[in-house]
Amino acid sequence: MKIKRILLSVLALALVVALSVGATLAFLSAEDTRVINNFSFGSISVQIAEEVPTDLPDDVEAVAAGKGVSYTKVTPGVQLPKQPAVSVKTDVKAYVFINVSGFNANLKCDGINSTWTAVDGTTDTYGNGTYYKVVEANNAMTFVDNAFESVTVSSTCTGSETLPTVYIDVFAIQFDNISFADACAAAAASFAAEAAPAPTPAG
Repeated sequence: MKIKRILLSVLALALVVALSVGATLAFLSAEDTRVINNFSFGSISVQIAEEVPTDLPDDVEAVAAGKGVSYTKVTPGVQLPKQPAVSVKTDVKAYVFINVSGFNANLKCDGINSTWTAVDGTTDTYGNGTYYKVVEANNAMTFVDNAFESVTVSSTCTGSETLPTVYIDVFAIQFDNISFADACAAAAASFAAEAAPAPTPAG
């Protein structure tokens, strides 16, 4: 009899537990799939290159030299076509900087194209300096502008001078969420890292 009571108590307790679980499972409920958020950075690509000009003055010769052009048989006073072309592919609005170095009294740039703006304190009378422009986001490598169109050998040269090597470097950086001063500093650091030799003294 005692065993029977114990068994009945156990069964009753089990029934209470079962009813409790059942009641819990019977509550109204709902769920939804999780929201997944992905983040990725935009990208900027920039390039500069030159094509060998075909409209050369008489006797002057030009050949491709890496991404630039090498001119021979030049004469004092001659104007040479030279068009370093800048192109950009960017997912975001960006600053594009060019840095021109190497020009001196014997070989001058005939003028940086007007779409570029000089960075204060970087330019000289020969055309050397850092210049920039702002470009909008695009979907493919897009021509921005030439750095300049031509250079001229000084008419005071005698032919015994060593004409300078001219360097044109390019750098691009995001426009938003960065100050212009910081963008200029980043460009200057990039150009310094190129370690171009100092301009050749005239003479």
